[in-house]
Amino acid sequence: MLGVYDGQSGEAIEGAEVVDALNHVSALATKTGTVTLVFLPDGGSLVQVKKIGYQPVTLLVETSPSDTIPVTVTLSVAVWTLPIVVTKDSVPQHISPGPRGFEERRLMGFGHFLTDVDLRKHDCEK
Repeated sequence: MLGVYDGQSGEAIEGAEVVDALNHVSALATKTGTVTLVFLPDGGSLVQVKKIGYQPVTLLVETSPSDTIPVTVTLSVAVWTLPIVVTKDSVPQHISPGPRGFEERRLMGFGHFLTDVDLRKHDCEK
């Protein structure tokens, strides 16, 4: 028997996947965070315990027909830092004083404004 619990709260982690890393057989933890290890070969195997949002844990689990000692695994919450994404809209652009007021009103949604595309539509008709 293997129990999977949150390292901070001690709560059971339902749905944690327990994988025999050598044979690629797996089982999911129940509501109580437990999994029976009947799928492991006699003698044991390398086991990986993983759940989205937690740092995976890999450990060697030894088993035998007379073994009744449960294994407890605690998972730590994984904090992933995403890279900073810079887009043309996120970089400050210089706007001369004349159109600055126009841009402020346009961004606030006041009035009806023609886009550059709308203004350029009629350039070819002349």
